[in-house]
Amino acid sequence: MLYTYHKDEIEEAYIVWQSRMSLPKNLKHYPELLEKELTQGKKTIIPLYERGEYSLKEKFFNKQHCLLAYYVKPKGEEDYYIGDNPDFPPYFLKFDTSGKIIDSLSLNIAEEQKREFYIKNKYIIDTYTLSYSTWAIDGNPEFRPMKAIEGTDFWKEDDVESYISKNHLPTPTCYKIEVNNIKWRPDKQKYYTTFDNESIIVFIQDEKPHYICSTHYISSFKDTFFERTPVFPLFMKLGADDFYYSDFQSTYTRRKILPQYFLVEKAFDEGGEGKLFMQLRFNNASISFKADTYMWTSEGIALKTPTYYLTKGNEELEKFEKVDLYSNQLLQYQLLSITGQLYMVK
Repeated sequence: MLYTYHKDEIEEAYIVWQSRMSLPKNLKHYPELLEKELTQGKKTIIPLYERGEYSLKEKFFNKQHCLLAYYVKPKGEEDYYIGDNPDFPPYFLKFDTSGKIIDSLSLNIAEEQKREFYIKNKYIIDTYTLSYSTWAIDGNPEFRPMKAIEGTDFWKEDDVESYISKNHLPTPTCYKIEVNNIKWRPDKQKYYTTFDNESIIVFIQDEKPHYICSTHYISSFKDTFFERTPVFPLFMKLGADDFYYSDFQSTYTRRKILPQYFLVEKAFDEGGEGKLFMQLRFNNASISFKADTYMWTSEGIALKTPTYYLTKGNEELEKFEKVDLYSNQLLQYQLLSITGQLYMVK
């Protein structure tokens, strides 16, 4: 039997073979960073992006400098679409400044009551019961009713914008929340059209969530997680690709992230997928490992791209390719992001 190989397949196989043969012997013992804790000497890396069958959906800090992590169980591939699984209750974990879990909140979902939760400016919003909790702010788990703006059933987009302008509400505090098509609400008054999804507008006024609910589809306002005044501004850039390099200082001198070698396992264009062998170096300890990631360029594969740094107040963010390390003088741990997957380094 004869096999036909294309030129690009031969070149890719050669790149992968050459990369494997060039792996320095002293790196071959590096452990792989997976879903379990990794400990070396004084340092431990703890995965936060997954906990059992649950995945991390949101992360933010409150004014007490506690890290809040929101976990949901994603729908399986058999559902053919992406989203949260309504049959499994989401939950929060609260970490203190030492990285210890000090509190948790399970958002119970009754079988006949498919509640949906959103986090807006640290308020936990339940769009089924139109209620909110301030647990992430003050530890109170109680859900209280949001205040409805009356007479909005048939408002159109211009009406919403006019109300916001008239009441001097800055638009960054207003959030459009997509909700599933539910024909009735607990107040028996808010009806929805037959579209697959509708939306409500939630805004914060007098430290309390209010909402506007209309039968008209409202397309304005970003349906995104957004903090009006983040406690730690640089933390918001952790793991994000949409940052401006002009804000950062670049250097080829490595500080805490020390890339050692990139092992190409699949080549494409000028870059490739594979494992980055690296070391994290701190004042009193270091930890070495390898992790899955990718590089877009041949310079990245050769580890010839710069490291970017940004410092603001107590915060420092260090970026090398798809590896981010967040440090904060008010915290006794660091946060590590590799290709969007979050870890705590203690």
